[in-house]
Amino acid sequence: MKRFLGILLAIMLLLAQGIVPAAAGTPAIPDGRWLNSDLDSNVSEDIPADPKDNFALYVNKDWILRTSIPDGNFFTDAFTETEQVVNDRLVSLLRRTDLQGHDAELVHKLYVLLSDWDYRNALGTEPAMPVMEAVAGLDGIDAILAYMMENSFYRHSIPLNLGVIPDPMDTSVNIINVAVPVNMLMMSDSAEYTERTEAGKMDYDMNRNVGLYMLQLLGYGEEEANAVFENALAFETVLAKSIRPNSDHYSADYLASSLNYCTEEELAELAGDFPIIDLIAAYGLPGGKRFLVDEPDYIASLKNVYTEKNAGLIRDWILFRTAVSFRALLDYKTLQETTGLANEVYGITGTVSDDMIVVQSVKAMLSVPLDNLYIQNYCTEKQRNDILEMVGGLLEAYHGILNSADWLSEDARAKAVEKLDHIKVNAIWPGEDEDWGAGLDFAGVEENGTLASALSEIRNYIIAKQAETIGQPVNRYSWDRREMPSYSINAYYEPSLNTIYIMAGICAGVFYDEEMSEAQVLGGLGAIIGHEISHAFDIEGAQLDQDGNYSDWWTEEDYAAFLNRAEKLSAWFDGFIPYEGCVYSGELVWSEAIADMTGMKCALAVAAQKENFDYDAFFRQFARIWRCKANLSAIIMFATDVHPYNYLRINATLAQFDEFIDFYGVRPGDGMYLAPEDRLSVW
Repeated sequence: MKRFLGILLAIMLLLAQGIVPAAAGTPAIPDGRWLNSDLDSNVSEDIPADPKDNFALYVNKDWILRTSIPDGNFFTDAFTETEQVVNDRLVSLLRRTDLQGHDAELVHKLYVLLSDWDYRNALGTEPAMPVMEAVAGLDGIDAILAYMMENSFYRHSIPLNLGVIPDPMDTSVNIINVAVPVNMLMMSDSAEYTERTEAGKMDYDMNRNVGLYMLQLLGYGEEEANAVFENALAFETVLAKSIRPNSDHYSADYLASSLNYCTEEELAELAGDFPIIDLIAAYGLPGGKRFLVDEPDYIASLKNVYTEKNAGLIRDWILFRTAVSFRALLDYKTLQETTGLANEVYGITGTVSDDMIVVQSVKAMLSVPLDNLYIQNYCTEKQRNDILEMVGGLLEAYHGILNSADWLSEDARAKAVEKLDHIKVNAIWPGEDEDWGAGLDFAGVEENGTLASALSEIRNYIIAKQAETIGQPVNRYSWDRREMPSYSINAYYEPSLNTIYIMAGICAGVFYDEEMSEAQVLGGLGAIIGHEISHAFDIEGAQLDQDGNYSDWWTEEDYAAFLNRAEKLSAWFDGFIPYEGCVYSGELVWSEAIADMTGMKCALAVAAQKENFDYDAFFRQFARIWRCKANLSAIIMFATDVHPYNYLRINATLAQFDEFIDFYGVRPGDGMYLAPEDRLSVW
């Protein structure tokens, strides 16, 4: 359940590489079944709300009508509401001066750098100018390659997405992953460069508007700035030709097709004249003997892209990205102006508070030290033990789901049960304290430091920490809190480690408190945890064994039966029309939809064991945790997310189950009714 939007604001503020929505026509009711109650303008007082027709609307109508989308946002939901609770706690930690230790020193130093606007305003554009001048002076492909080799600050000049991950074929050891830089493209999908969608048009507008502002701020005339942008776009168009579109990533065979291994010599041969091994070392990840390459065709294309002919385009691409990267690192006016330009595209009114700007930036830059402070001040052993006890009950209930899957052979069932019994659980915070930032330091305000230099030091340190793990054994109980700190409003399943993570942040707000009834806890947080367990057996999880290794543990007949069931679910979701003109993709959301339905089945199995269970409180809580109010831009953006729309997560899930149908007396002809033969729960 790694939510696509969970870190959107931090990315917008810090890296300015947000994914933007598109404007479109009037929302519609898909096949006459459910009004999209997530869309703000769809819900009014006179709209009827009946639990038998649209349960999402029935439970959440009053909340939608009385709730306003916060300033500076284009939607609100249970996650963003709970994030506000956690952010308020984090702000209080940032303001405290009595906290002791290196973590507190790092966090406070960064907090002062971020929040001292007088200091930042006095610096103005000064921190950006040396870097911009260095890039502008690059003349020819040799100079560009030398810059990429020598420059450790703006690693985004390297057209690769590099990291260290558990080897999918042997998850006991770490390996360097050489991936395509989709996150570096203005438009987040390579398909947008050949056939631009409405969302792609908005990507274009946002990046162009912000990029031109930053280039002109940093000394370029309007005509020059436009030329730099057009060259950057032209270069990305060339890169995109060899990058697989996002739609490929959701197909059942994508994982197998992305498992391509190279020795150092083979990778160098694949890249040809493009100096990939030297670049990986310059990035900070030397010493790899074996590499996982997601898309070899892209790597092979680079030698034909990084040529003297394209040198001007490449330089301007680096120049454009460098200018945009400074938008949140300079003075207050620059941040406000560029945020306003982005907000205009998103249809966002108002701005977030200065406190939220600062806390989101600290979260993005120093997540682990900040997380250590959060754990020390807001997490308890009781909370942790309560969650572990709940997880144990849900894992036990999942045995019944596997044992009742009559389409599964006994051999595949035994392997599935073995995988279930090997699932590891990390709850609330890691089992051991992590002195993550012991070797990290940077200059603060008192040392005349800048945000740009602090970010450089932090990035260097993060990559150096990754480099230490190359070829080393994987700690299966480790917790990558840089990517997913404990304060995150999230729970997720990591397929490569066969491990579930339940973060402290999601044990707050509407999701969990000690005053909730057993039925409420099970219908909300319990269903979420059941959802995460089921990812061990979704489209990707079904291809990995009990240790997270890629393994064909299914019989051919079993896997065909599994895919047949999943494809029926995908086809059903294809038929929904969340807004007029939307071509919804069931294949995009099928793994998350499978998890939603199986998580509910798991929670219902636990509920069935309890006397006098309050099913009304249970189902209402499930609807509450997925409540959402969004403007049209956000609704269109959600069409590119791997999670179904929230109103579908509620209605499409609950319509599958007898317990819901029977409790509310749903009958044929009602919006929430699905005949037994039409129900689509995969497990």
